[in-house]
Amino acid sequence: MTSGSDARGVIHQNLDRQVPPNATRDRLPSAVKKSDLSIWSVLKHMVGKDLTRFTVPILFNEPLSFLQRIAESMEYAPILKEASTASDPLRRIELVGAFALSSLSANAFRLSKPFNPLWFETFELDRSEDLGYRFVAEQVSHHPPVSAFHATSDDYEFYGNVSPRLRFWGTSIECQPKAMFTVRLKKFNETYTWEAASISIHNLIMGEMYMDVNGTTSLKCRENGYESKVTFKKSSSWIKSGPDFHFEGEIAHNKTKVRALYGSWATFLASCPYATFHNKEIHKVWLAAFHKALEAKSDTVPLVTDSTILWKAHRKPQESSQFYNMTYFALALNEKPKDREAQERLPPTDCRIRPDMRLMEDGDIDAAADEKHRLEEKQRAARLRHKDEKVAVRPAWFEEANDEHGRGESWRFTGTYWKRDFAKCEDIF
Repeated sequence: MTSGSDARGVIHQNLDRQVPPNATRDRLPSAVKKSDLSIWSVLKHMVGKDLTRFTVPILFNEPLSFLQRIAESMEYAPILKEASTASDPLRRIELVGAFALSSLSANAFRLSKPFNPLWFETFELDRSEDLGYRFVAEQVSHHPPVSAFHATSDDYEFYGNVSPRLRFWGTSIECQPKAMFTVRLKKFNETYTWEAASISIHNLIMGEMYMDVNGTTSLKCRENGYESKVTFKKSSSWIKSGPDFHFEGEIAHNKTKVRALYGSWATFLASCPYATFHNKEIHKVWLAAFHKALEAKSDTVPLVTDSTILWKAHRKPQESSQFYNMTYFALALNEKPKDREAQERLPPTDCRIRPDMRLMEDGDIDAAADEKHRLEEKQRAARLRHKDEKVAVRPAWFEEANDEHGRGESWRFTGTYWKRDFAKCEDIF
């Protein structure tokens, strides 16, 4: 719905964001437990160090594993379905780029840390019946931490690996995902590759904490000459405190820029003719209107004329702030399977069976902390035993391999997970 227009090439449109059609719950069994413990008191001795190597109090966590956070990339998987049927290669890279960007929106205002996966921990998301895809992730390395994942449908594959690095800089935390992602559209035999942007959390000591996305990320199609690039803008003087969400970019074909990309990484992505967006007067009007809408926290956003909205975020639950600012999609990820048969189909390494996260979700923080400590000690003991016995242990569902696109070491899905022979799974819980 268009709610107004500007004579200088900008219109104003309500995004009319909806609840996702497959939502199963809008809350967790227990709300966030408030703590008087300050982040500074925990992290003050870790300035400049990699936080993935340290244990932090459970009150800084949310009841999801990092593997489940990766699975949140699949919330907007229908975009890949649409891309797989688009006859125009420009339209295909627009849509794959929209899918790549969409996963960032789940991070907006989400400041709690997911649980570090235990070595060999897994997570599956089987949406083959309603959305046509299956997803599986495994923690394939402990030091350094590496998570590998693979999703497939009749129309596409989506796979990659993530090796996060968290560094504390006194007043902020920087997350460098070291992540490589690949989408393959089967009908067109096209492969799209990109790497994740860095994320920073600010105001750890004073003020209201907020998250920003940093730098530039590029997405390339290896077969058709199209490439897109998006640059995330730093918070500006327009915003007194908080994230800017603002990004701009372009799509080029054989190095000729043909489309502009712009929007808010928390709520929407739009494209328009490159020359239109980069008209100085139009861009100035749009940018002022964007920041005005951001300050007003409005779902009515400015669009440059002749724009197409490629993606818009789902609406969050009304009481999301009481449940770690999770989306509907995230709230469902740790939900227990509803029937006994579905529960028995899971491997004994699946996140949903992990007892410390389950206790935290149910609100029993003290018991969750005790279980978290027990699991970490059990993992350390297993690693020492393997070392003493000189036993080579390997991930069950992924194997180490060189990335086929020259991006360095990677992990390849073996394809055997869906045979569901879990007899040799490690005892990690």
